[in-house]
Amino acid sequence: MSNGAEKKIAPYPWALDHPKRADNAEADRLVEADGRGITRTFIPEKGHMERGMSAYGMLSWLLEASNVLFPPPRAALLLTVLAGFITVLILHHAWLDLSAWSTDEPLETVSPNAYVFYATEENYACSVAVNLYMLRHVFNTPHQLIVLVSDGVTAEYNNIFSDLGAKVIPLTPPPLHPSSVLYYEGCLLKLLAFKLHLLDPTVKRALVLDSDQLILHSPDSAFRLPSTPFTAAPAYWISNRTLTSACMLIEPSEALWQPMDAALTSIKPDKYDMDVINELYGDIEDPMPGNFLALNSHWEDKNVPAWFESDRDVAFPEDATSRPADDYELEQLYKQTAIVHFTAVGKPWLASIGKVREERPEANRLLITQWAKWRVAASEICPRSVIDVL
Repeated sequence: MSNGAEKKIAPYPWALDHPKRADNAEADRLVEADGRGITRTFIPEKGHMERGMSAYGMLSWLLEASNVLFPPPRAALLLTVLAGFITVLILHHAWLDLSAWSTDEPLETVSPNAYVFYATEENYACSVAVNLYMLRHVFNTPHQLIVLVSDGVTAEYNNIFSDLGAKVIPLTPPPLHPSSVLYYEGCLLKLLAFKLHLLDPTVKRALVLDSDQLILHSPDSAFRLPSTPFTAAPAYWISNRTLTSACMLIEPSEALWQPMDAALTSIKPDKYDMDVINELYGDIEDPMPGNFLALNSHWEDKNVPAWFESDRDVAFPEDATSRPADDYELEQLYKQTAIVHFTAVGKPWLASIGKVREERPEANRLLITQWAKWRVAASEICPRSVIDVL
């Protein structure tokens, strides 16, 4: 962090109508007991002593009172009856205390599902942190969070990931072919999620996501889709038969990993993560529903994809990947979309909100809303050097 100051992650970095949770510290209570078994408990918030009587103190007091009020034979009989009654009460309360610790109650278990991100450098690491925050603190997902990181990610970011409840797994990205475009260096790291059964056997199903995205609505429903070793969201902007590697749902296993491992060790020129996915799984019959991932360019170009569910009677052009839409339908698209992938105007760490508004004056307002959500969250969660101007 700048100037060596520790950065605190705010409970909610922008107004989302979520109540902030306050920590209710329990008052320290100081207990002392006198010889008669009367306890005095100091309660700081009340500022005075409260008196109570222990079981031993009650017996002592009854013994003295019975000797004063009754002759010795009757006093002994009365004391015996009362002592038995008090003993039953004590045993009853002890049983209640023990029953509260019953082992019959289910123990908290780790979800077999996980969200998996990857990062190879700091800007993308910042976006991972934004989405971890959204999942954990805005959508309250019960599922595991995992980040695959290369040595290009600093310890500072690894600590941020951990603070957000994610497990950090350091890995070396599989190399691209020497003739490949340098921009995509490290992109194959995400495909190491296919061996999560070796890295973390608790994970039975994983939603593997790119980091240059923003989660708008909870994608937890992905884990309720029918079981299958591999599926992915469609790259509908290319064709409905093409899959995107930006949103993949996998069930890690040796059977899934072996063909992926073979593909990664014999990568061809100009082949990248999306190429590998489509060569291995492009013929699957059941891709994920399109609403799990949309390009943010729809709100720039004012169109909707073929998977969009309109409440209007509008015919979609045959073989078209999109059609023009008005502001109402773009609002509906926003509500239907779980995750947006940043393609319009570049990546959200490259331009301020004001610059995007200035450069895209004709865009739908939700393009700016998505940009602003990411940058405001990043300004609170990531180091100051990443987002210095909103």
